[in-house]
Amino acid sequence: MTFGGTLLAPVPKPVQSLFGRTTKASPEVATLACVDLVETAADKLSALAWRTAARDRTSQTDDPTIVRHLHDLAALVPKVGASAELGTLARRILAIDSRRTGVAGAEGLELLRSMLPNITGDPLWRREYEEFVGAVSFGPATDRISYERAVAACETLVKVVLKVA
Repeated sequence: MTFGGTLLAPVPKPVQSLFGRTTKASPEVATLACVDLVETAADKLSALAWRTAARDRTSQTDDPTIVRHLHDLAALVPKVGASAELGTLARRILAIDSRRTGVAGAEGLELLRSMLPNITGDPLWRREYEEFVGAVSFGPATDRISYERAVAACETLVKVVLKVA
């Protein structure tokens, strides 16, 4: 985890509890400065790229819940996929984060290019993803983001980032 300011201007959003939403009450907090979803997506894309490259399943500190980024990115694609800022911002964050991998010679864009082949080439990712989604999704099964859909959504984001000159 890193601590620092946001790279994009915060976005004012209302905050409402699930109970308030269910009862159609007004938001409990009228406005709160929130991280822009484009920045969240760029951060998650970078985090997934470098964590995939650095992952060691034999380590006691291996964290199979990193599949959460795959799921979250799929949920973010409809809101950020067409953003003009996403590609440039993701490249910037990838360059900063590539120093964190512990993988010798790892470059941000190279990490991104190898991310999905690493994920789809290892059948344990699918199992970990399905277990994670099963544990955190409370809606009907038809609303859940499948592994295939999550990978396809991430592929869309990777193409956006790699397309930026």
